[in-house]
Amino acid sequence: MREFFKDELQDANANGKAEAIIELLEETGEVPEELAKVINSQKDLEILKQWIKFAARADSIEEFENLIGLVK
Repeated sequence: MREFFKDELQDANANGKAEAIIELLEETGEVPEELAKVINSQKDLEILKQWIKFAARADSIEEFENLIGLVK
């Protein structure tokens, strides 16, 4: 039972971080559906924390995509 709640809490935390990333990016423009899917599918909290920092600093969605390695 404890493990179930741990997983549920981690999923909720990941979903909240993903939502925050998308909200930050929306300040620079419309977030493409494919990018939103990538963000929402990420469940590693450490990666999501880094992405929040990237989203806060990025001047554009393209810059964010570059920072997370989607654009080379």
